[in-house]
Amino acid sequence: MRIYSGLYLFIVILFLIGPERILFAQNKIPWKVQKTALQTKWTKKVNIDHPLPEYPRPQMVRQSKWQNLNGLWKYSITPKDSSIPTHFVNQILVPYPIESALSGVKKPLHPNECLWYYKMFKSPLMKFNERLLLHFGAVDWQATVYINGKEVGSHTGGYTSFNLDVTGALNDGDNNLVVKVYDPTDQGVGPHGKQVLSPGNIYYTASSGIWQTVWLEKVPACYISHLKITPDIDKGELHLTVELEGNNDQINVLACASNGRSVTGRAGDDLTIKIPNAHLWSPDDPFLYGLSVKLINKSNGSVKDNINSYFGMRKISIHQDDKGFNRIFLNNKYTYNLGN
Repeated sequence: MRIYSGLYLFIVILFLIGPERILFAQNKIPWKVQKTALQTKWTKKVNIDHPLPEYPRPQMVRQSKWQNLNGLWKYSITPKDSSIPTHFVNQILVPYPIESALSGVKKPLHPNECLWYYKMFKSPLMKFNERLLLHFGAVDWQATVYINGKEVGSHTGGYTSFNLDVTGALNDGDNNLVVKVYDPTDQGVGPHGKQVLSPGNIYYTASSGIWQTVWLEKVPACYISHLKITPDIDKGELHLTVELEGNNDQINVLACASNGRSVTGRAGDDLTIKIPNAHLWSPDDPFLYGLSVKLINKSNGSVKDNINSYFGMRKISIHQDDKGFNRIFLNNKYTYNLGN
């Protein structure tokens, strides 16, 4: 009687939650660091709940709240032309490449395969007209991003950061994030280097997938998207171009350097901040100035966006030495440079 009762209960549970949930529960493999020949003392210090917890973009720090998505994700590997998987069983630690020991996987991604990541996150509370940006520090090589089953954007290039405005794809509360990664490594058009395998030679391990911090950031309707900073030590000036996203008709840019000098202007213009008697940057004295950039509403003077950054006053140029050879000069002085 107990055997039949137990079988009946199992059938009821299977009907209610579906066979895929049973499969997930049975096949889930716990994360652990894989064996490696070059393990360091920091390996055991990795926090699987909060790996790389620091703010990921020190050159453009926005004071508003941000959410780090690093940690344990689920993953699946499929043939290259497959659609989004219905099951994500195993775990991977983001942001470590799938080939690495710290990812917990340490498996190669082949050119005829795709790597899929899956992560649930909660939508933050959003004010009127605020936008939510999803940032990727780097994904090697080609990434396609889906929010709640909707494709929100893609990016190609394994060494550059990118972000996507995912506001329109959000649900209140829980949201699912899927990232599709294709990385042909030495069979693609990207840099090959020492990853190319030749008979009898040792080659470097490829690094595929998410390998830099993934994070969410709330921004206003009009926000600072990029800074172009160019020092001019000969004139004692800093040239600054501020790029914005959103309607900026009623917006002025206010930029202040830590030497007390400031400038007000329009987005996209070449703004100039005077840096007299500049404290020059050098390897022996790597001094950096602080920089604050604000977006000011013309009508009422309110601050719409505010970021902090930094810059060094330095100049790198090519000049001939006293023997007529081209040399690298730092701050108008010859500086010995070792490299090839």
